[in-house]
Parts: sequence; C-alpha cells; structure tokens
Amino acid sequence: MSIRSRLLGALPTASLFLLVACGPPLTDKSQGAASMTRASMPSTQAQGAALELLSSRVTPQAGISIQGARGGSATVSINPVEVAVGLAGKGLMLDIEYQDYSEDGIYRLDGLLSVLAQFDYVAQDGEDPYADLKLSLAGRLKVSGVYSDEVHAHLALLTRVHELSLREGQVDVQLNGSLEASQGTFEFNNDTYTVAWGAKK
Repeated sequence: MSIRSRLLGALPTASLFLLVACGPPLTDKSQGAASMTRASMPSTQAQGAALELLSSRVTPQAGISIQGARGGSATVSINPVEVAVGLAGKGLMLDIEYQDYSEDGIYRLDGLLSVLAQFDYVAQDGEDPYADLKLSLAGRLKVSGVYSDEVHAHLALLTRVHELSLREGQVDVQLNGSLEASQGTFEFNNDTYTVAWGAKK
C-alpha cells in the first residue's frame, strides 16, 4: 500500500478523534447524568478495587492515584478535617482531583470534586429501595470528549454497590440536586438513568 493510500485511510479515524475531542456542550439532563456518574467514582477498572478500598473506611493521609484506562489520572485524598466532616454526615468525605482522566476515551475529566460517600445507605421514600450507596457531590469540573463543557455540581447520586463492582457494562443511578452547565441549570428530582459503565477494552 502506498504512503498516500495509508494517509487517506487514516483520515476517518483522525476526523473521529477531532469530533470526540471537541464535542458540543451539555444540552439535557441525561448527558449531565452520564458525565457526573463517571466523575463520582473513578474505579471502573480492576474489578472495583478502588471502590472496595473506600468502602472499607480506610483513611489514608496521602492521596490514592488511579490511572485512567484511556489516559490521565485521578487522585483521591482524605485529610483529618474531611474525616471529621464525613463522620458527622455518617460517611466518608474525600476529594477527587481529575487530570485529563478517561476510562473509555469518550469522556475526559479535569477539576476537583468533593464527595461524601455513604455506604450501607438506607433508601428513603421515593428512592430506589435497593440503593445502598449514596454519593453527595460538590465541585467544578471540565468535561471534554463527546461533550465539551464546564459544570458546577451539587448533586446526590444513589446506586447499588454490587452494580459498580460487577462492571457489567452499565449501571442504574438515581439523581437529586442541580448541575450548572454553559447552556443552563439541570434540576434532578429522583430522576433515574441507566449509564454506560466500565473501561473500554
């Protein structure tokens, strides 16, 4: 095959990469839900090893660095002040700092998110009766890839720990709160979504 033919054959892939790298802004709640589900817990590889570490209530002083399956990193850190705040909220308080982090090569995350993780959560009226994990999220993130936007999150995400651990390709989540994006503010009131989950092979 000539050099010219090989270059022409590579054009569709290059074009797709450019489209993925410079997607449109978030325009509806389902897009925001997918982005924030990925941001809530950077542990879709290693059969949930990072999730199991967090659920064990271990409180390391140094950050835990998690490498994205498709590049970048996420640093999960806990400090004594956050431990006290988390205990008051009956959970584990942590910060997640994203640096060009991606699990699937479609969504990329940058920014800082504070998370209160409540394991063994007991669902309230109107919530998924089988939900046993509540993640309360607050922070600002830059989302790039299939969508390109900057968001300010103040959300509570409910899900089931075993779904996150099994990594079967999708997970059900229930959202409450608000997400500010460039095109407006999305309000969630026990809204349920099925979100793709897990690193691409």
